[in-house]
Amino acid sequence: MVVFIAKGKVDSDKLIRFAYVNFVALSGHKKQEDIKIIREEGKKPRLNCEDIFFSLSHSEDVTAIAISDRNVGLDIEWGRERDYNKIKFIKADCLDTFYREWTKHEAYYKYLGTGIKKEAVDNSLAYETFILYENCYLTVCSEEEQITGYEISLEAVGSI
Repeated sequence: MVVFIAKGKVDSDKLIRFAYVNFVALSGHKKQEDIKIIREEGKKPRLNCEDIFFSLSHSEDVTAIAISDRNVGLDIEWGRERDYNKIKFIKADCLDTFYREWTKHEAYYKYLGTGIKKEAVDNSLAYETFILYENCYLTVCSEEEQITGYEISLEAVGSI
């Protein structure tokens, strides 16, 4: 799995295409020339190839995409002061734990493609949380696999 992170305003479709082209090059998958992003109401976006999955998330000026040959969910949130005790389905004793659990929860439901629910996550899946830019939480949910991350420039995304 590869995670690409862009800081600044980025067009989501361009980032998806960038991630696809680079994932194919890194993974050895055969590149499909007529790649399309399919959006259907009530379902998460997908590509028109059945063997590559992605999940996209935005928070303020950061956008991240995880792309893999397995299903994946990803969430990114900037940590900020808040009364985390008001959200009862997230068990936390401090802001750091709250944002780790919140992004885990959202990544799981993006993995399922069902929309967020107040139910427990499936802990048999693999979750990895990374702290970016000192206070930005990124969590990936997938079947267990290696994650490689790249911070990319907006210019690189625009070049695809």
